[in-house]
This record gives sequence, structure tokens and C-alpha cells, in this order.
Amino acid sequence: MDHLKLNIRHLRAFCEVAECHSISLASGRVHISQPAISQALSKLEAQLETALFRRRNSGMHLTVSGERFFARASAALNFLEDGCLLALKQAKGLRTKETANFVRLITTAQLRSLLALAATSNFSLAARAISISQPALHRTARDLEKVTALVLFKTATQGVELTPAAEVLARYANLAFAELNQALSEI
Repeated sequence: MDHLKLNIRHLRAFCEVAECHSISLASGRVHISQPAISQALSKLEAQLETALFRRRNSGMHLTVSGERFFARASAALNFLEDGCLLALKQAKGLRTKETANFVRLITTAQLRSLLALAATSNFSLAARAISISQPALHRTARDLEKVTALVLFKTATQGVELTPAAEVLARYANLAFAELNQALSEI
């Protein structure tokens, strides 16, 4: 299992269910329907090849694997939130309602694209590195800019440069993905 293939929204739903011990309570907190959360948990358990919850009449309770994964997934999500806040600060006070909530909207694919661009400074090389087409990577990177309402990439003579806000976001995304990689090792 590749930690870069875990869905951030599924991780958020998992963490909320773990905290609430209830899909219905978590549903209200993450603004996702109960069936969607159930499906997300099923997909996550299938990806991880382990049960994360014991389902009881008293609610959803974490298994031993679930407890280990919860600790790491929570840390990963905290890194992403911290990175988003620091990226906003780095962007010199650009704060709109949409920007303030972008941590809930970013996707794993967008962060993978950001990290590939951080490593290569070139759309073609980054696309090859993560095995997607160059137009798909370009679209995903630009979608990240739209979601964040921040300028993240600048054209450079040798390709593309990350803005200071993008560098901060990439650094914290790396920390988040390191936590998820560790979670996979632990379970």
C-alpha cells in the first residue's frame, strides 16, 4: 500500500468517527452523508487490509490497528492544517472565507503534484515522477491554486518555482505523508 494513495477526506472521516464513536455524529461534523462515511471507512479498511473499528450497539470502537492508525492519521491531518495556516501567513495576509477553509478541500492528488513539482521544478519531470500525464499534473496543480486562493507556482527560466507559501505547504505535506507512511509500517 502506498501512503500517497490514501484519500485525505477518508482520513478526516475516519478520525471524526474515531473521536465520536458514531458515524451519524461524525457525519454532521465533516458535512458528509452517513452512507458516504460508511463507504469511506470500508475503502480505507480495504486499502489497509485490516479492520479499524469494532462495530457494536454502543458505537464504533477502534481496534488495536485502528488506534495505531488514528494516532498517525491525526498527526498527519494536524501537519496539513499547520502547513495551510503557515502558507496563509507566508502569503502576506491574503484571507478570504474560501482560503480559510482550504485545508478541508485539498486532495491527495493535489499534494502529490505539489511535492513532485517541489522535487523537480518541471511539470514534465514531475508528471513522469508520479506516473500521470503532464496536462493532468498541470491541471491538478492549478486546481490546488484555485482551492487555496494562493499563488503557488511561478514560471522560471528552467521550469517552475514554488512560491514561499507553496514551499511551506510542501514541507508540511511531506511531514503528513511521513506520518502516514509510518502508520502503514505500524499496522
